[in-house]
Amino acid sequence: MTDKKTNPLWNILRSVKLTLFLLSILAIVSIIGTLIQQQEDAGIYHSIWFRFIIFCLAINLILCSIDRFPATLKLFRLTPDPDRSKLFEEATHRTILLPDAGVGQASSSIQGFLMGRFNNVVVKDSGNASYIYCEKGRFSLFSVYLAHLSVLLILAGAIAGSIFGFSGYVNIPEGGSIDSVVITNGEDHSHMDLGFTVLCKKFLIDLYDNGAPKEYRSDLSFIVNGQEALSGSIRVNHPIKFKGIRFYQSSYGDMPGEKVRIKALNNEKAEETTIEAELGKAVMLPDNKGELTLSDINDNLMNMLGPAALIAIKSQEGKETPIWLFKDKDIIKNKYSDMFELSQKFNPSAYSPFTFDLFEMESVTYTGLQVSRDPGVPFVFAGFIMIIIGLFLTFFTSHRRFWIRLESDKGNVKMSLAGTSNKNPAGMEKALDGLFLRLKEAAMEGKHND
Repeated sequence: MTDKKTNPLWNILRSVKLTLFLLSILAIVSIIGTLIQQQEDAGIYHSIWFRFIIFCLAINLILCSIDRFPATLKLFRLTPDPDRSKLFEEATHRTILLPDAGVGQASSSIQGFLMGRFNNVVVKDSGNASYIYCEKGRFSLFSVYLAHLSVLLILAGAIAGSIFGFSGYVNIPEGGSIDSVVITNGEDHSHMDLGFTVLCKKFLIDLYDNGAPKEYRSDLSFIVNGQEALSGSIRVNHPIKFKGIRFYQSSYGDMPGEKVRIKALNNEKAEETTIEAELGKAVMLPDNKGELTLSDINDNLMNMLGPAALIAIKSQEGKETPIWLFKDKDIIKNKYSDMFELSQKFNPSAYSPFTFDLFEMESVTYTGLQVSRDPGVPFVFAGFIMIIIGLFLTFFTSHRRFWIRLESDKGNVKMSLAGTSNKNPAGMEKALDGLFLRLKEAAMEGKHND
């Protein structure tokens, strides 16, 4: 079986260089994706290759942790021998002579001081000497793995949001309702059913003196199976959440309502009649010369022809004639004159003896809502909390180990202190100075109490 350490694929996947490379690629793609998203929705964050980058980074972090964890666990479980004499030969150790003291008494006093303040206190007596080992911050050895786990949680949240989340928008007229939204994180801006109904009961806008919007608010009601399940108001930066979906106040505007006013000119009598039509309802033409039904209303037909209404006129014989009427017919006729000649559908005089003119369109205010669901948010939130804790432990804590040697010296006790730390050597020097002073005080206090 191939050794992991000699396996080139294993060495590549667990390398820190690969981690830095993937993080750089992810950062660049995220910046590009954010800029593109502001201009047109490209769905970068929902693409297969973006998920693949996140997947590779997750695998790299997992393998890095697996590769280094056994050594860390071994160090965590290790309890060094208290009588390591070589440490006391180094220049960093501290030594002091405690007058008129005994090794046993000094050792007992120091042990009493260390208990509860330090972990894993081990004592070994050897002849006229006593050795004591203690440590602090052993669990800080795992801080890097906590940071790794936090990043994995954030990546898991990103994947969950990418696969199972969505973002979209919807415009709801005041007093109207919707049960689906337009998805914007895909290529084809498809409609998605919400599984419930959203009713805009009221839309309110407050303006400054110069006419600029000061605040706008939508009063919404969420209806499930014909029953109101939740109601509330949303404003900019104050969304409302229902069934895991967030609704944000995004915009507002005017859209065509369901009523129009049409002028019908009888070319034979030179008589003009104003007809009020409502969407889907038939209206009798003058002199009972047929029925007019408003079939459709569009605020910008073909994205270039402006407001338009489709009427269907049924003759007494039952023949139906559809005609598009335009609000800005003169402008359109000058710009697209051929269009009216090529199709009877755009000819306002296609139904004899009348010429129809779209005189007025009802306008209603709509509220524009951004709609999103991201099931990965709890993972990302937990990951950010964990990464803060992990970084704090990584940079502000360390595994410090201390050795104390007490030797009998002509009726006195020679106390020596040495220590090691896995990081922050400057901080370790201060810790040695502080501990050395407290050990001296504890030993002398024990001598006085004896």
